[in-house]
Amino acid sequence: MRKYIDLDRRFSKYPDSFSEESSVLVQSLSRGRIGWAELLERSCSVIVAGANHGKTAELLNQARRLQDKGGHALFIRLNKIYKRDDFLDNLDIEDEEAFKRWANCSSLEILTVFVDSLDEVILKSLEDMYQALKVISQKVGNNERSVRWIFSARPAVINSEVISRMQSLLTLNSSRRPLGRQDIGAGAENISTEVQSFDLTDDDTGRETQETAEGIEVYRMEPLSRIQAERLLTLKLGSSSGAKQIYDAALNLGLDELSVSPGGLDVLRSIDLINNPPACLTDVYENIIASQSEVQSSEIERNASFGLNSSQFQSAVSQLSSASLLCSLPNIEIPTETLSPSDGVMSARKIVFSSLNESALRYFLTTNFFIDSGPHQVKVYPDRLLYFFAAKRLSFLVTCPEDAARLVRFLSWNSPSGESGVYSRFLPLAGWLATLSPLCRAEIIKVDPQACALFGDLRSNEISSNEALKCFELCLERLERSGDTIGRGLFYLTSENYWQATSVAIISNLPVFFKKYSKNNQIRNLLIQIAKVSKVDVLRGVILDEISGDYTSLLESSLALDYILDLRDEGDIKELLSAFDSSGKTNIDIASNLIGELGFDYFSVSKIAGIYVDFLVRDADLFEFNWTISKYLLVEKNSAEIAQLTLELIRQYAAINKATFDFSFDSRQFLEFFDDLAAFIVDCSQMSVDERSDVLYRLNNFIFDNFPYVYSFKRTKLVLEEKIDVRQEVLKKNNHRTLSVSARGFSVEFDI
Repeated sequence: MRKYIDLDRRFSKYPDSFSEESSVLVQSLSRGRIGWAELLERSCSVIVAGANHGKTAELLNQARRLQDKGGHALFIRLNKIYKRDDFLDNLDIEDEEAFKRWANCSSLEILTVFVDSLDEVILKSLEDMYQALKVISQKVGNNERSVRWIFSARPAVINSEVISRMQSLLTLNSSRRPLGRQDIGAGAENISTEVQSFDLTDDDTGRETQETAEGIEVYRMEPLSRIQAERLLTLKLGSSSGAKQIYDAALNLGLDELSVSPGGLDVLRSIDLINNPPACLTDVYENIIASQSEVQSSEIERNASFGLNSSQFQSAVSQLSSASLLCSLPNIEIPTETLSPSDGVMSARKIVFSSLNESALRYFLTTNFFIDSGPHQVKVYPDRLLYFFAAKRLSFLVTCPEDAARLVRFLSWNSPSGESGVYSRFLPLAGWLATLSPLCRAEIIKVDPQACALFGDLRSNEISSNEALKCFELCLERLERSGDTIGRGLFYLTSENYWQATSVAIISNLPVFFKKYSKNNQIRNLLIQIAKVSKVDVLRGVILDEISGDYTSLLESSLALDYILDLRDEGDIKELLSAFDSSGKTNIDIASNLIGELGFDYFSVSKIAGIYVDFLVRDADLFEFNWTISKYLLVEKNSAEIAQLTLELIRQYAAINKATFDFSFDSRQFLEFFDDLAAFIVDCSQMSVDERSDVLYRLNNFIFDNFPYVYSFKRTKLVLEEKIDVRQEVLKKNNHRTLSVSARGFSVEFDI
C-alpha cells in the first residue's frame, strides 16, 4: 500500500444545486472550511472531488486511524461489492475484523463507515448503486445501532436524485443527540475531556446542522494550497528546493490546474520540468498527454472489451475537443440509459460512438483527460489542452490551402471597411492552428496576427525564428494602429502566453519595440511581462533611462517594479529601499509588493511590524498586506521570524497612545491576520513545543486584554486539535484553570 501523506485536507459545504460553478462561487465568498475532526461529527457526509484528488487515500487513512485508536470503522470499496449478497469476503482483513468487533460490542458504540468508489458504481447504473448500498445498510444499519457514513464520489455523479435514493435507503441516527468526537470509540483519543467546546464562533451553522439535521450533507474537498502541494512534492522528491522549482515552473507554464491535486502533481513530476526543461509549449502539452496516456494504458490493456489502444483514446479526445469548441458546448455528457442528451450539453455518444463502444466510452470520460463540470457532465482537462487537442484534430484534416482558407473563414470575421479578425472565442484555437499547420498559419497571420503571436507557440520548432519575429511585429503594429486589445476582453494573458513568445529573435528586439511603442501602455506592459518571464535584464536599461534614475517613480509602476525586483540587482534594491524609506506616508500596495518580493532578507521583523501598525493607525484596508504575508512569508524557513513578528506586533500595538487618534478600525482583518500567524506557529515543527506554546500564550492574553469580545480563531483551533502537545502546554501556562471561550479569543474550556 502506498504511504499516506497527511496534507491536512479541508472541506467546504456544497450548494444545494450540486453545480461545480456555483460551488466555486460559494467558496470564494465563504471561509467555512472544516477538517476531518469536524466532518466526523456529521451523521452522513458525501465528499466530492475530481479524479486523482486524493479521496481514496483520505478515507482509507481515516478508517485506519480510528481503528488504531480503538474506534469502530470500516473502509469499503463499493465497486468491489455491488451485486453481491455478502460484503465481508470483499473487505480488507483489518475491516473484516473491525466489523466483527463492533457487531459483538455494546449497541451504544458507533460504527463509522467509509464508502469509496460511489461514482464508479453509479456510472454503471443508479440501480447498481442502490443495490450495493442496500447490501451494506442491511448489514450495518438498523434503528438499534448508531452508524456514521462518509462517502466519496466525483461531482459529476452527484445530483438530487442520487442523494434522494441514498437518503431513502440509509438508516441514519434515529436519536436527536449529536454525534460528537467523544463517540468515536472507547479507545479513541478522549478529546471531550480536554477540549469540550472549541468552536463557539460567530458562525454556528455547523453546530446547528449537527444537532438537528439527519439528512446527507455534501462537502467539496478543497484544492491543495501551495503549502500543501509543496509539502507533498517535498516528501515525494526528498527535496524542498526541488518541490518549489517544480511548482514555480508549473505556474510559469500555465499548469496551475495540475498543482491543486495529488494526481496533477504526479503528472508534473513525471514530465520533469526541471531536469528536462521543455524547449517550447508544444513539448509541454505533448509530454502531459503522454503522461496521462501512460496512466490509462494499463487499465485499457486489462479491459479487452474496450477493443482499444491509447492512441485511439487520444484521437477521441481530439474529436470531442474540436466538436466542443466549434459548437460552443464545453460540457460533455457522460452516457446514461437515455439516448437524448440534455439541452446545452454535447453528447459524447454522438461524436465518438463509432470508435468507442458503450463501456469504453463510459470509462473514457472518467480518465485523467476529463474533469467533472456538473451532474453526469465533464470537460477536457486541463483547460489549456482543449484548444491544443482541437487544433491537432483540425490541422490533421487540413490537407491543402483551400482547406485552410475555408477553416479560417469559419473562425473569423470581415467588416465592410476591410478589417478582419478571429472571433474572440476562437483566439486560442487559431493560435494553435497557426502553430501546428503551416497552411493555417499563412492564413491566420493575414487575418489576425495576435492569435498566432500570443495564443500559439512561437518557440515551436515548426515556426522559424524569422517567422516568429515577423508575426510578433505584425501583432504590435496592429495593436498600435487599430486600437485592438489583447484578448479582446474574453481572454487574459497568463505566464505561458508570455513564455511562448520568448524566442531569441523576439527577446533581442524587446528594447527596440519598447522605445518604439513607449506611449502605448498595453504594448509596454506586454513587453515587460515577456522580459520578466524570460528572466533576462534586456529591458532594465531602457526602464531606468526612462525614469532618469528616479527610483521613487519606479515604486509607483508596479509591473516595472516587479521586473526590476525579479532581476535581484543589489544596486537597484538598495536604491528602491532608500526611496521607500524617504517617501513619507507608505502606500500599502507598494509596501505589500516590496515585502512580498524581498521578505526577511531585506526587511527586519521590527520594520514589518512598524509598517503594519502604521497602516492600523491610518485605518487602511489590510487585506492585501495580510494576503502578501500569508502567501510569501509563511514558510518553514521563516518560522523564527514569524514568531518574532507576532510578538513584535503585540509590543508595537501596546505602545500606541490610543488616546491621540480615532482607533475605531475594523479589527476583523487584524485578528484574521493573527489567526494565520498563530495557526502557522502551532503547526511549525521547526520550533519546539515550548517556543510555540509561549507565543500562543502571549497572543491569547493580548487578545483578551485588547479585544473583549468573541472572535473565532478558526484556523488556529483546527491546528490545535491535532497538535495536542502544544495545546496542553498552553493550558499549563494558564495554570490549568478553566478558560472561558466567551471571553477569550481562541481559548478553550478545560477543567483539569
